[in-house]
Amino acid sequence: ACAFRIPDPLVAGKTQTVVALAERPIDCAAADAGFDPIAAAKAQVGKASGWLSFAIEEGGGRAEGEWSSPKKDDGYPFGLGGSGKLSVTVNTASRVEGRWYTVRPETFFKETFEFDVRFAADVLAGSVSGTPLPKGGGEPGKVFQAYTKAIAASDKKTLQSVMTAEAYAEKAPMIALSKDIDLKTATIVGGLVKGDAAVLEVEGASHADWKMRGRVHMVKDAGAWK
Repeated sequence: ACAFRIPDPLVAGKTQTVVALAERPIDCAAADAGFDPIAAAKAQVGKASGWLSFAIEEGGGRAEGEWSSPKKDDGYPFGLGGSGKLSVTVNTASRVEGRWYTVRPETFFKETFEFDVRFAADVLAGSVSGTPLPKGGGEPGKVFQAYTKAIAASDKKTLQSVMTAEAYAEKAPMIALSKDIDLKTATIVGGLVKGDAAVLEVEGASHADWKMRGRVHMVKDAGAWK
């Protein structure tokens, strides 16, 4: 079991605690070294292990989570948002303990489910720790703005220069389709950097005029931010 302090995805400036549990050991400190500890922890355990992660709302009144298992037939995570009863006995900046459980079996379409999760873990805060970046995001911010302009122009040559090879290979075939969720205008309100990783706090509007905010992850690749 691990617990991580991460930014609240819905409310700027707030954080939440996410608990992760798996059927095999997790190196919590290694997962916390970057800016996306949940993804890092999940990558450690792989698809061969059962996995449960859930976010505890501020105040500890409700949990939102997902469960997956190699024994589950369809292979997709099962959402547990708002299910069950949450009892948090310790909820500090450095420690979380409690129990999340169903009082009785709950119904999901024609199936029923029940769970009883007891957890106790130190809360790590690597995802919200680092050297602050200024408004505009410094050098990583300049690269992201170049990415935004290249998306608008469908400029694959520039995109290739500002993305890692893996990210570009995934993005290039879908540039036209992805514009709805890519930012047309972006304001970088700040961010953090540690070593060869940075995260930008970004607000703006997509090409479909959807207002958006969130984190953009940047990495240093061959000496350049991507």
